[in-house]
Amino acid sequence: MILVEDAIQRARLTVKMPATLILLGLVGQALILYPSGLLPKPIALISLLLAVPAWPLSVLYSAVAAPRWKLWAYPKVGNPAHLREIAVGMKLIPPAGSALEKMEICSPEERQRILTYEGRL
Repeated sequence: MILVEDAIQRARLTVKMPATLILLGLVGQALILYPSGLLPKPIALISLLLAVPAWPLSVLYSAVAAPRWKLWAYPKVGNPAHLREIAVGMKLIPPAGSALEKMEICSPEERQRILTYEGRL
Protein backbone atom coordinates (compact mmCIF):
# COMPACT_ATOMS: atom_id res chain seq x y z
CA MET A 1 0.00 0.00 0.00
CA ILE A 2 1.12 3.53 -0.75
CA LEU A 3 -0.25 6.87 0.33
CA VAL A 4 -2.47 8.87 -2.00
CA GLU A 5 0.03 11.75 -1.74
CA ASP A 6 2.81 9.49 -3.02
CA ALA A 7 0.70 8.36 -5.98
CA ILE A 8 -0.20 11.98 -6.77
CA GLN A 9 3.47 12.97 -6.62
CA ARG A 10 4.34 10.19 -9.04
CA ALA A 11 1.59 11.39 -11.42
CA ARG A 12 3.08 14.87 -11.31
CA LEU A 13 6.52 13.48 -12.17
CA THR A 14 5.51 10.91 -14.80
CA VAL A 15 2.42 12.39 -16.46
CA LYS A 16 2.13 16.13 -15.95
CA MET A 17 5.75 17.31 -15.89
CA PRO A 18 6.95 15.57 -19.08
CA ALA A 19 3.84 16.68 -21.00
CA THR A 20 4.40 20.27 -19.85
CA LEU A 21 8.10 20.11 -20.73
CA ILE A 22 7.29 18.84 -24.23
CA LEU A 23 4.86 21.72 -24.76
CA LEU A 24 7.00 24.46 -23.24
CA GLY A 25 10.24 23.12 -24.70
CA LEU A 26 9.07 23.08 -28.30
CA VAL A 27 7.20 26.36 -28.12
CA GLY A 28 9.83 28.03 -25.93
CA GLN A 29 12.75 27.22 -28.21
CA ALA A 30 10.86 28.74 -31.14
CA LEU A 31 9.96 31.87 -29.19
CA ILE A 32 13.57 32.32 -28.15
CA LEU A 33 15.45 31.29 -31.28
CA TYR A 34 13.22 32.52 -34.11
CA PRO A 35 12.89 36.19 -33.10
CA SER A 36 16.55 36.44 -32.06
CA GLY A 37 17.67 36.51 -35.69
CA LEU A 38 20.87 34.69 -34.74
CA LEU A 39 20.06 31.56 -36.74
CA PRO A 40 20.27 31.16 -40.51
CA LYS A 41 16.81 31.39 -42.09
CA PRO A 42 16.40 27.64 -42.87
CA ILE A 43 17.31 26.68 -39.29
CA ALA A 44 15.04 29.41 -37.91
CA LEU A 45 12.13 28.06 -39.97
CA ILE A 46 12.81 24.52 -38.75
CA SER A 47 12.79 25.88 -35.20
CA LEU A 48 9.44 27.52 -35.85
CA LEU A 49 8.03 24.37 -37.45
CA LEU A 50 9.02 22.30 -34.39
CA ALA A 51 6.63 24.40 -32.31
CA VAL A 52 3.62 23.44 -34.44
CA PRO A 53 3.24 19.85 -33.15
CA ALA A 54 3.96 20.84 -29.53
CA TRP A 55 0.39 20.58 -28.24
CA PRO A 56 -0.49 17.34 -30.09
CA LEU A 57 2.74 15.70 -28.89
CA SER A 58 2.01 16.80 -25.33
CA VAL A 59 -1.50 15.35 -25.49
CA LEU A 60 -0.17 12.16 -27.08
CA TYR A 61 2.34 11.72 -24.28
CA SER A 62 -0.41 12.21 -21.67
CA ALA A 63 -2.66 9.74 -23.51
CA VAL A 64 0.01 7.07 -23.10
CA ALA A 65 1.30 7.99 -19.63
CA ALA A 66 -2.02 8.47 -17.79
CA PRO A 67 -3.29 4.88 -18.20
CA ARG A 68 0.11 3.52 -17.23
CA TRP A 69 0.06 5.62 -14.07
CA LYS A 70 -3.49 4.47 -13.28
CA LEU A 71 -2.50 0.82 -13.66
CA TRP A 72 0.44 1.41 -11.35
CA ALA A 73 -1.36 3.50 -8.72
CA TYR A 74 -4.88 2.07 -8.42
CA PRO A 75 -3.93 -1.37 -7.07
CA LYS A 76 -1.47 0.21 -4.62
CA VAL A 77 -3.84 2.64 -2.86
CA GLY A 78 -6.71 1.79 -0.56
CA ASN A 79 -9.38 3.77 -2.40
CA PRO A 80 -8.80 4.20 -6.17
CA ALA A 81 -11.98 6.27 -6.59
CA HIS A 82 -10.69 8.81 -4.06
CA LEU A 83 -7.28 8.89 -5.78
CA ARG A 84 -8.98 9.50 -9.13
CA GLU A 85 -11.06 12.32 -7.65
CA ILE A 86 -7.96 14.06 -6.32
CA ALA A 87 -5.97 13.51 -9.53
CA VAL A 88 -8.79 14.93 -11.66
CA GLY A 89 -9.13 17.90 -9.29
CA MET A 90 -5.42 18.60 -9.67
CA LYS A 91 -5.73 18.22 -13.47
CA LEU A 92 -3.26 15.34 -13.55
CA ILE A 93 -5.65 13.04 -15.43
CA PRO A 94 -8.78 13.83 -17.45
CA PRO A 95 -12.29 13.58 -15.96
CA ALA A 96 -14.38 10.46 -16.53
CA GLY A 97 -16.12 10.44 -19.89
CA SER A 98 -14.19 13.40 -21.29
CA ALA A 99 -12.73 13.43 -24.78
CA LEU A 100 -9.22 13.28 -23.36
CA GLU A 101 -10.07 10.18 -21.35
CA LYS A 102 -11.49 8.53 -24.45
CA MET A 103 -8.21 9.30 -26.25
CA GLU A 104 -6.11 7.42 -23.69
CA ILE A 105 -4.01 4.78 -25.39
CA CYS A 106 -4.14 1.35 -23.77
CA SER A 107 -5.27 -2.16 -24.62
CA PRO A 108 -8.89 -3.23 -24.05
CA GLU A 109 -7.73 -5.44 -21.17
CA GLU A 110 -5.94 -2.51 -19.53
CA ARG A 111 -9.02 -0.31 -20.02
CA GLN A 112 -11.13 -3.03 -18.39
CA ARG A 113 -8.79 -3.20 -15.39
CA ILE A 114 -8.79 0.59 -15.00
CA LEU A 115 -12.58 0.76 -15.06
CA THR A 116 -12.79 -2.11 -12.57
CA TYR A 117 -10.40 -0.35 -10.16
CA GLU A 118 -12.40 2.88 -10.49
CA GLY A 119 -15.67 1.07 -9.82
CA ARG A 120 -17.16 2.19 -13.13
CA LEU A 121 -17.63 -1.30 -14.51
